[in-house]
Amino acid sequence: NARNALIENEPALALPIALEANLAYQPPAAEVLRILGMTAFAPGPRFRYQQTDRSVLAVASDSEGIITAYGGVEGVIYLVNNATGNPIRSIDVGASITALSFSPDGRFLAGSLDDNTVGVWLLAHIRIIDGGFFITKMDFSPDGTRILTSTADETMDDTPGEIQDRKLRVWDVETGEIILVIDVGSGFVRDAEFSPDGKTVASASWDSTNGGTARIYHAETGVELHRFFAHRDAITNIEFNADGTQLVTASWDKSIKFWDIEKGVELRSFVDFDE
Repeated sequence: NARNALIENEPALALPIALEANLAYQPPAAEVLRILGMTAFAPGPRFRYQQTDRSVLAVASDSEGIITAYGGVEGVIYLVNNATGNPIRSIDVGASITALSFSPDGRFLAGSLDDNTVGVWLLAHIRIIDGGFFITKMDFSPDGTRILTSTADETMDDTPGEIQDRKLRVWDVETGEIILVIDVGSGFVRDAEFSPDGKTVASASWDSTNGGTARIYHAETGVELHRFFAHRDAITNIEFNADGTQLVTASWDKSIKFWDIEKGVELRSFVDFDE
């Protein structure tokens, strides 16, 4: 039955049947193990979520992999059950969604919107944080009590004469108040992340003088601790490793680089990607 379901492209049905067969036969037959492996680890999507026909710009799953949230230019966030593929609910936010993130405990969902605000949802409770400028990235602290946002200017375009912001802000999730503002200077901040222990934050930016630059700040004082002149072009993505000792940067210069944070040295790089 599991094999037939897999042939009919129904992996969500094939997997529980294969798991039951694995428990029923001890030791499990080779065919049972083969089908179980194919259903559990086969490539390709388990579900296709097609509740909107507009462009999807943001997607996120909670830490337990139970719920997926996605949204985009339609201005609606869709929540779906990853186990069944069924819709849970939708949230009409009235503006394009540019990024989504679940808090580590799964209680909150945050979304940055193209009207320069961040929305935070707790079940039926909604809080809107006025970012004031175009929000390029947001990230929950590991304990879920703070949100880090990075801003550009009034818009994402380099429009002459518009007010420049280009700051990191740390917000209190419960109150919606700003805890800390960090001025990173020139250049769009295209990505920002909390470290795994929540004690530092990293930013990725670009300007014509320094190129693609990564900076690490103290998350409570805003003091700059480290700076990496990392790439020839804008850094588009930045990530800490699991223990917070290394930083990974990706850039429009078609390279990915790994950095030792304390020593400030490049550990390895991957270059010459096609895009």
